[in-house]
Amino acid sequence: MTNILEEPWLLLFVSLVALGGIVLFRQSGAGQQSGGKLFLIPLGIALLGFGLDRFIKTDREKIESTLNRSIRFARTRNFEDFDTIFSPNYSDAFHRNRDQLRQFCESSLAMADIERLSKRRFLLTIRKDAAEADLSVMVRLRGLTREYAGSKSLFFVEARLYFEAMPDGRWMIRSCELVSLNNQPFNWGGVP
Repeated sequence: MTNILEEPWLLLFVSLVALGGIVLFRQSGAGQQSGGKLFLIPLGIALLGFGLDRFIKTDREKIESTLNRSIRFARTRNFEDFDTIFSPNYSDAFHRNRDQLRQFCESSLAMADIERLSKRRFLLTIRKDAAEADLSVMVRLRGLTREYAGSKSLFFVEARLYFEAMPDGRWMIRSCELVSLNNQPFNWGGVP
């Protein structure tokens, strides 16, 4: 079932049905005295659909926004958003805290020149104030030297992300575990 807070399409469909009903009602002659005021009903329903989608952000949309910022962060290596993406409580099997993850990212991302990073699959499970996501991305590295360009530059990475809700309503990444690289088991210890 579609969520009217995430997608306006259901309310747009209802608006079209209401418009059709109003046109039939007016053609029957019963609605002639109301003038064009009846046409404000489907317009109002359509505007409500777009307004709910635009101004009310669901947990899913907030998590996807955090994920998209993290993908942009990895691609651009801009560390300004780092503290708004990763939770102060961050820890994983390889990094004890967010500061250690930041140092690791600074050294690893300095070596990689990411040409393209795109989501392939994103499965999300939300529970009250925590969420778990299985993410699959494609990473294409740009070769800087002839030797590097000859090596494999296309990678398929799967990771499991754990999110937590902050008191202000934002969702941040609490933990990230690497699952596989090119369909082979992989973890943080294998990252250069």
